[in-house]
Amino acid sequence: MPALQFDGRLESDQGACFIRVPPQTLTALGEGKRMPVKVTLNGYTYRTTIAVYGGKSYIGVRREVREAAGVTAGNPLTVGLEYDAEIRAVDLPQALRRALEADAAAAAAFEKLSYTRKKEFIQWVTGAKRADTQRRRMEQALAMLRPRPGRR
Repeated sequence: MPALQFDGRLESDQGACFIRVPPQTLTALGEGKRMPVKVTLNGYTYRTTIAVYGGKSYIGVRREVREAAGVTAGNPLTVGLEYDAEIRAVDLPQALRRALEADAAAAAAFEKLSYTRKKEFIQWVTGAKRADTQRRRMEQALAMLRPRPGRR
């Protein structure tokens, strides 16, 4: 699908930055509300998902993206947008991969998580500075993934 362009403004609300997506752009993009997209700002392209809040559609713009694209809140800008049909997969650290291979129930639950949730799990485990903290977090992550009585 060819990329669409629209003129927007980088807005800020309580520290979060976002761009409102015009309804006609959503219509041209196709069906779905939380659609995966590739966004281009000042030549910098990143992957995200369109968010819907209060009946309006938004694209979140994290600080790392703003810095890489050289944009700040209040800036008018031209936004490139296209549907992202590529499969989103996370890179599992070797230790976590081995732990999941040894725990079928946790692995099955991990596979059911969304791309974002998988990424957050990995960042939480690997974000620890000390090896023993990473190990403890991995054990906690596996425990969170395992089925518990009374929980689906």
